Amino acid sequence: MSDSDAMRALPADAKDHLVIGYDDFRTRLPSHVLVTLLDYWSAHVGQDGVMARAALNPADIVSILPNVFIMDVVRDGAHPQAGLRFGYRLVGTAIQEAMHSKVVGRTIDAVRDGPVLAHLNGLFTHSVQDHKAGYGISALVGEKSAISTYHRLSLPMSTDGRRVDQILGGLVASYENPLVAKCEKPQWPNNAEQPGQMMFASAQKAA
Repeated sequence: MSDSDAMRALPADAKDHLVIGYDDFRTRLPSHVLVTLLDYWSAHVGQDGVMARAALNPADIVSILPNVFIMDVVRDGAHPQAGLRFGYRLVGTAIQEAMHSKVVGRTIDAVRDGPVLAHLNGLFTHSVQDHKAGYGISALVGEKSAISTYHRLSLPMSTDGRRVDQILGGLVASYENPLVAKCEKPQWPNNAEQPGQMMFASAQKAA
């Protein structure tokens, strides 16, 4: 599925996100990397729709590890109504190269802002609160067209079996111009990453 096809796969009349069946969700994912990660998570998910962190064995998904990340869910105990924040715990090498900066140990609001920050917060928050797999698409837009497109998968995970405190995720980037991917620290004045729509699905539990 091309980037433009992936954009069209999410209905234009969905205001911010779409909740669909698991099979439909899986079919719409535009990358085998994301499908592989979704299948792995679904095979280990519990009845609550959450995967236990202890069930994650990196050796099982070696082929896609460069595109895998883990986010910590940061809750403000003093102000629980303030909303959730998300911090990068682990980031695969392909993601690190795509982001062009070190993000491990930082929260997403320290490396993203504006509409795309709201998009990422929405994607991860829905996964955490609703125990659903989530997918979001965004694009770095130049003056005339998209320079690069980012496909993110968000999957709820728990380290203590009581609440979702991590996100197991996948990110695949595609580039309109292959040279962009090779730039060590690209400078794109007047360009901004623009969010697209999101979709969510409940887990298909293993039999």
